[in-house]
Amino acid sequence: MPPSPVPTSPLFVKFLVLLVLVTVFSGLTAHALGFPAIGVDDANIFFVYARNVVDGHGFVYNPGGERVEGFSSLLWVLLCAGAFRLTSEPELVLFAVNVVLVSATLGLLWHLFDTSSRSRGGRTALNFFFLGATLFSPSYLTWSVVSLMDVGIWGFALTLSVVSALSMITSASPSHRRILGFAGTLALVVLTRPEGMLFGGVLLLGAAAGTALLDRSRSSFLRYTIPSLVFLGTLGSLIGFRLIYFGYPFPNTYYAKVSPDLAYNLLKGVKYLGGFFLASPLNVVLGLGIAAHFAFVATSRARSGGVRVKEGYLLLSVVTLLAIPVLNGGDHFALYRFYQPVWPLLVVVTVFVMRWVGGALPWEKTRRMRPVLYGVGAIALLSSIHPGLDRIGAYEPIKKEFAIAYEGRKGGLRLNRVFEGREKPTLGVLTAGGFRFTYEGNVIDLLGLNSVAMAHSEGDRKGIKNHAAFDQGVFFELLPDALIPSYRRRKDPDVEFGIAPLTEESFPNRALKGLLFDDRFVGKYVPVVFQVEEEEGTENSLVMCYFRRDKLDGLKWGGISFDVLEATSAPPRLLPE
Repeated sequence: MPPSPVPTSPLFVKFLVLLVLVTVFSGLTAHALGFPAIGVDDANIFFVYARNVVDGHGFVYNPGGERVEGFSSLLWVLLCAGAFRLTSEPELVLFAVNVVLVSATLGLLWHLFDTSSRSRGGRTALNFFFLGATLFSPSYLTWSVVSLMDVGIWGFALTLSVVSALSMITSASPSHRRILGFAGTLALVVLTRPEGMLFGGVLLLGAAAGTALLDRSRSSFLRYTIPSLVFLGTLGSLIGFRLIYFGYPFPNTYYAKVSPDLAYNLLKGVKYLGGFFLASPLNVVLGLGIAAHFAFVATSRARSGGVRVKEGYLLLSVVTLLAIPVLNGGDHFALYRFYQPVWPLLVVVTVFVMRWVGGALPWEKTRRMRPVLYGVGAIALLSSIHPGLDRIGAYEPIKKEFAIAYEGRKGGLRLNRVFEGREKPTLGVLTAGGFRFTYEGNVIDLLGLNSVAMAHSEGDRKGIKNHAAFDQGVFFELLPDALIPSYRRRKDPDVEFGIAPLTEESFPNRALKGLLFDDRFVGKYVPVVFQVEEEEGTENSLVMCYFRRDKLDGLKWGGISFDVLEATSAPPRLLPE
């Protein structure tokens, strides 16, 4: 007689446990990153649009400017707008929202495999692995919570939709509530990120195919009528809204980032995928788990209850989510941002593989060995996450993204003080989040994420990933008053100025495809330095901009003091420490 299933904790109890754990570990992650309370620079782009929506300007980057979809998640912008309704400093609110979303995500998956395990010992070991591999990951909580990006809500939407689809497939006669729930998750996926348009279709077709393998009756297909209508209706409405409001069927970020050369994208994307699975020993284990899961689905015979179909659908979902960044050519951010929403699903796939292997182990006969096995597993898990157990060091590659946002905000405030009481010049920038959030004048995103003209300019989008949309022709049409402000804190009051122009090999000049040393640019712009008076008791700062030559007389008439620098390709002269 088969053993009776061991009672499991309710889903809500799991969620409460995870809410505490995720809060604690997210706090530790923020501590390891130096408490970056304002998120990464791209999160500040969301904040800019959300604030403009709340202020009645609509989806615009500059108040009164062109309508542009310079963000990757419509739903996250709306949630950010809701947070701005509550407070002008919504970062802590959004941090808490991400904690709840991640807790719900992990709770759904924990409940998914926990309820299917009959062995108490095996279940405990799998729970330990799942929680450890997610909560101890240097990448997962950084991107899903602390970054304040849309990663957390995207991961929740993916997980909820997959779990809901599995419920549809394995149910002989799903209730109306379950059918409507699945339809709602499809709408959620489509509205959360552009990739949802493709993934939602795969979810729907895969679920219908899985149900057909188990039950070929007409009623089994009718259950997908409402989900299909909701999916197509949401997709059509979203594209229609974009065409009417923005003028294009896809977000502006797509046109600015993704190369039209599919072969180029695939090459970059395959490297991105390979780098992800080789990033740490644990990533290698998860990659092997995917391969083992595929082998199980491909070689096992169909069993009662649709086990193989269920496992096959889970594999289809994960493989699709791994493939989408490959088609887009990957990403430039550290710690593999695009794969963090999929991370818990990858862990669950590996958990199922471990469960199949562990099913052959006589857990009841190895009671005395369990502490040893758990101890070895704990050491292996922690060492796999980052060699040498150096969790703090694992965050170094991503810290600069938070620093960019912080420096951008400070730079915007400094230039506000330079032009206090005067008309603010239009500035062209490369990092378009933090600076736009605080600067009171108009800003042009030279890399095109928030500029329709630059995003739709000609070019192959090859070169620096996600930073290849710049077009010199468009630049000289837009012709901002100044561009690329950089900042230094004055250390020596006897130093006239301590910032030199950028070099030919500097990142800004490469991203701008040699613009700073182009004859037309040099003829129109000159590097100048402004001194910024800080609060009493603190040292003054310096701000350097490439300013239009025909605007310099206006600066003098306005009573603004500045120093003119000579363009040079020599290494920048830094202020003395």
